[in-house]
Amino acid sequence: MAIRWKTKIFFLAATVLFLKPNFAAPKYFPPDLPDVLRPEVERFRESYLSLERGAELFVILKNGERYRHYVRRRLLEENMPLALEFIPVIESSYKANAAPKDGRSVGLWQFLENSIEGYLRKNEWLDERLDPWKSTDAALKKLKANYDTFGDWLLAIAAYNCGAGAVGRALEKSSEKNFWALSEKKLIPDHAINYVPRLLAIADIAANEEFYEADLPKFSFDAETYSPLDDFDYVEVSSQIYLKRLAMEMRLDEKILFYLNPALLKGVTPPNETYEIRLPAGMENSARDAICALMSERENADTE
Repeated sequence: MAIRWKTKIFFLAATVLFLKPNFAAPKYFPPDLPDVLRPEVERFRESYLSLERGAELFVILKNGERYRHYVRRRLLEENMPLALEFIPVIESSYKANAAPKDGRSVGLWQFLENSIEGYLRKNEWLDERLDPWKSTDAALKKLKANYDTFGDWLLAIAAYNCGAGAVGRALEKSSEKNFWALSEKKLIPDHAINYVPRLLAIADIAANEEFYEADLPKFSFDAETYSPLDDFDYVEVSSQIYLKRLAMEMRLDEKILFYLNPALLKGVTPPNETYEIRLPAGMENSARDAICALMSERENADTE
């Protein structure tokens, strides 16, 4: 079990002062969200530094690597705190198809159906909550809107959990306009009270794996040397295209197209509207040729 951070800080200070070792102590890097050393955060930090919860966190972060790169890239592009990368740890264990038993919230960022207007689409043909890339863009848009409303990232995060309306009403009842005051006075739901310190604890441990002697997967993304990359191509279609047929025509493993287009509930683009199919990078021209062949095949079938 990892050493408690307070104990470890005392030990390191004593070592430096009295023993004067010839080795450098691990550096501590504060996350880009405030108040990570509050006692409310410490409770969750101790939990995630235990063997059992630490192993759980390792698996979640490891399985989420395929999406964490995109999330972090978008946070950088939007100039938002990188600690927000760990919201899906709490929301979905970084599973793109996560759906609780009640079925009310879905996907990486666990959008409720009644909260997607203006952010994502859902109908009989598609559910964009299941698209980890589109839902990431939507979640960051919502978080940014919350921040613009409250001017405070902790309040913005709490609002993501319990709703901007709930946080706004709570602030009206409090003379102190910060998350911790709302939490102490229990002016917001218990799940929101725990949500923020839990996120801060995870972000702190992830930023200071060596300091806490935490066992987390190595994540090969260097924010200092980051440069945007084009991971995908897109092709726009104006009639229904079955992913399976498109993959066959492109001589591409159909699993790749289904993985890249998880919002398509029936494996086919919606009728009577244009839709962008996501493709592996560099395959736009191949997809266009394949779609032309499929359209020609369909036209020939209609004339027979």
